[in-house]
Amino acid sequence: MRGGVESITLRPMRTHPLERYLAREGETQVEFAGRLGVSKQQVNNVLRGRAWFGRAVANRVVEITGGAVSLEKLMTWGPKD
Repeated sequence: MRGGVESITLRPMRTHPLERYLAREGETQVEFAGRLGVSKQQVNNVLRGRAWFGRAVANRVVEITGGAVSLEKLMTWGPKD
């Protein structure tokens, strides 16, 4: 600590695989949430690492994305390295 100010290093969050899919497809969180049958806020919370999809919803994500977002990716992703 120098001069009473502590230095911290912030690591960037990793991008969620569903967020990468949405960007690639040009689909909004609102649109995807509607197709998935959940709220936009639930999708956003998952993308930010504040929540996780339950197994049934996660399986639906895999189905909707045609496997581009796998169950393994959904269940093992974390916001930081």
